[in-house]
Amino acid sequence: MSLRSMPSLALAGLVLAAGCTQPQPKAADPSQDTALTPNEESVKAPAAVDQRQVMIAYSTAYEYTKAAKNASTPEAKRNAFDKAEQNYLKVIALDPSHIDAHLRLGGVYWEEERFDEAEAQYDAVLALDPSNKSALDGKAQLLTRGGGYDDAIALYHKQIEENPNNLEARKRLAQLLETQEDLAGAAAQYEYVLAAQPDDAALAFRIGMLYQRDEDWARSIPPLQKAVDLKPDDFEFNERLAIAYRKTGNLEKTADLYKRLIALDPSSPLPHERLGQCYVKMGHWNQAAQSFEKASSLDPQNVDVLHHCSVAYVKLGRYDDAERIVRKGLTIDPDDAQLHASFGEVYEARADAAVGAFKKSKCKRQADQVNRLYRKALSEYRQAVDDAQVGRYAASKVEVVKQKIIPDEELFFANPDC
Repeated sequence: MSLRSMPSLALAGLVLAAGCTQPQPKAADPSQDTALTPNEESVKAPAAVDQRQVMIAYSTAYEYTKAAKNASTPEAKRNAFDKAEQNYLKVIALDPSHIDAHLRLGGVYWEEERFDEAEAQYDAVLALDPSNKSALDGKAQLLTRGGGYDDAIALYHKQIEENPNNLEARKRLAQLLETQEDLAGAAAQYEYVLAAQPDDAALAFRIGMLYQRDEDWARSIPPLQKAVDLKPDDFEFNERLAIAYRKTGNLEKTADLYKRLIALDPSSPLPHERLGQCYVKMGHWNQAAQSFEKASSLDPQNVDVLHHCSVAYVKLGRYDDAERIVRKGLTIDPDDAQLHASFGEVYEARADAAVGAFKKSKCKRQADQVNRLYRKALSEYRQAVDDAQVGRYAASKVEVVKQKIIPDEELFFANPDC
């Protein structure tokens, strides 16, 4: 092959090699020697060619990355990622300081679950730019995935120290702290984000829920109230706020919120039941019974509601209604210990009401009726004594009712002819 037919770069290499082995005469003024002083175009040309190759390889890699994300089959996705990797590596070979290529190659490795190689790319970026947000974030997520929570937390804190307004770092730190059950710490990070994004109702709700998980009911109220103010018709937001007020003893506010929930969803039995429980704590027995009746009509199989309703009727002295409610529950679940305890309360309350009349009249017939009621109460309580939930209460009631039964010596002197 003649020198004329060789490619220009190869020819330049031969010429350069020849210049290294042959003695060269000194020029009097190299700046005036056109053979030794290249013109401006010959200086810039190689750099322009390299930059063009970098751009071509980077654009090609980027297109293959997009193709991988839209691939219809696993094989097509894998092939596209392979092509993307090859081209990003080419970019890095041409320009090792190309930060975006390192980051995007790290992303490719992440997608392919090649996590060690992804971490190496993020480390390469941090070697070039120790404060690079994307690399710090990627490395922190890799550390989190591998269980290196303390190191990941430290990286997020580093980002926040360098830029307190780095909201993305605060969000990721909050998520990580949440997984580590540092609920107050997570809430504090989200609070900072919420101050910058005050219209984010979902974020306000999340903060409130973190405080509730931590059983800090009072601190949960402000963010939950903010969530409700932003989205007044959100059922869950209102429900959790009602729980917070109930836990902190603000029963009036609790009742108002459950009424709002009923207005939002009249067909839901839960707000009626919770409103009834609120009325029980307030001592509003008639309103409690009405709420429980409504809840039962919407959820007929809920025996817990029937138990609460019977308690309210007993407190009102409406024993027939209480008995009706308990019998309805026992048709649903004949073995429900709580309902048997409730039935015991009904019989005991009836007997307690009747014993006053006996004390005045000393009528044996009334005494016998009182004792029959107490014995029925004993029978019902005894059916509940083995239950884990109400057994201890039922056992204590058995002892109480035994002491209430009118003794035989007192019956002996009772008037048989009344």
